[in-house]
Amino acid sequence: MSLWRSPLLQCIVWSFVVLVAIGSVRVTGETEAAEVAEVDVDDDVGRNVVEIVEARGYFVETHKVTTADNYVLTTYRLPKTYDESQSEAEPTANKPVVLLQHGLLDSSFTFVSNFRNQSLAFVLVDAGYDVWLANNRGTTWSREHLTYTDDDDEFWEFSWEDMGKYDLPAEIDYVLNEAQSSTLSFVGHSEGTSQAFVGFSIDQKLAQKVSYFAALAPVAWTGQLTAKIFKTMATMHLEKWFQAFGISEFSTKSTFLQEIIGGFACTIADKLCNSAVSLVAGPSVSTNTSRIPVYISQTPAGTSVKNMAHYAQNIRDNTFASYDYGCKCKRNSDIVKCPVSKCENKKVYGSFDPPAFPIGKMVYPRTGFYIGSADTIATTADIEKLREALPSGTIVHELAVQEYSHLDLTWAYNANEKVYQDLLAQLDKYQGVGYARETTATDSASRSTDNDLASAGTESEEITESRTSFSFRQLD
Repeated sequence: MSLWRSPLLQCIVWSFVVLVAIGSVRVTGETEAAEVAEVDVDDDVGRNVVEIVEARGYFVETHKVTTADNYVLTTYRLPKTYDESQSEAEPTANKPVVLLQHGLLDSSFTFVSNFRNQSLAFVLVDAGYDVWLANNRGTTWSREHLTYTDDDDEFWEFSWEDMGKYDLPAEIDYVLNEAQSSTLSFVGHSEGTSQAFVGFSIDQKLAQKVSYFAALAPVAWTGQLTAKIFKTMATMHLEKWFQAFGISEFSTKSTFLQEIIGGFACTIADKLCNSAVSLVAGPSVSTNTSRIPVYISQTPAGTSVKNMAHYAQNIRDNTFASYDYGCKCKRNSDIVKCPVSKCENKKVYGSFDPPAFPIGKMVYPRTGFYIGSADTIATTADIEKLREALPSGTIVHELAVQEYSHLDLTWAYNANEKVYQDLLAQLDKYQGVGYARETTATDSASRSTDNDLASAGTESEEITESRTSFSFRQLD
């Protein structure tokens, strides 16, 4: 059994999280004196994706997607509208396809966790879309591998870079094949955008299979992140504590966390409940706090320590680069003279430092940004850096929502009105629209491969070299 699965260790770690949350709120004397009333348990607490989808009245399929590096990912499909599901009719043929990708420590549950008119998956399926829900490696429903089990350290040797290089193309190709479609729309939230920026920047052929990329809370650079819990973890090098104890798995679903936050914090006071959530994602005025026990029953959904370490590195170094394995050689020396024994990066990348992702080469797909002004993870400063790094013309749409936090883009009770109807209009606008270059002057800059990534120079060189202007037009 993994050490992390020890109830004692989970208790210690999550107690730290909850104490930080409680410490960030001044509980009034009135609150302290208040009695905690008995509350009814929501029927959705503990339901998994299939159960909650079926409880809402929709037909759902379960698919297994195998990546090039042998991870087996569980993917859910909602091919029928509510009316089609209820009548047991066949789904309408040739529906437009959309793939939804969740964020860090989350799962596809995030897209179905609210009610029919509030959850993105249900909004899209009732708008006539063939909806697919992906689950990244290491999350609750994607803990399979053709060689390893999730008790093996080798299973957890991955980060969001691998999700971009392997999970993303496997999901896209599988969905297109099953749906018998040549293109799809892709909606990513948080980490779902990180892996997309990786995958699309290094594989522009893959990117051209996506008619529209909706980036909800886009995350690439994170140097200006202000989320207390992630800032603290990065500053304290918390990942090294885990690694020192030989722990490779991070944050499995915790009954302790569910009971403390869902059953304690949220029954004492909405302010305290919101504090526990805002510690991670920023303050929210649009979260239905009565639903938090439902969210917490499936969140966090798990990931690897290496994945958290990779984010921590980028926070500390203010980079958007591959995983840093370390290098003790002086940077003013010749890399040839630097022994591999002192520089793991040289062994992996052939350089002192990990290469920056070639984001300046991400000409495709056409991309929309959906931003919350109160987001403490995808901050406006970091998004501006990403905006400047992308080629001119890649971003075709932006929507900023006042007072929205990082999680409001999937959890907010009013997300349909504030975000999803706008998103749906963009999906409809570009559905079936292909890509054609007005000029060929920048064709070489738009092609990116793993070799490009391995030999990438500094971030500024990548950005300057690849900034181009182009336009899209519909193909007949």
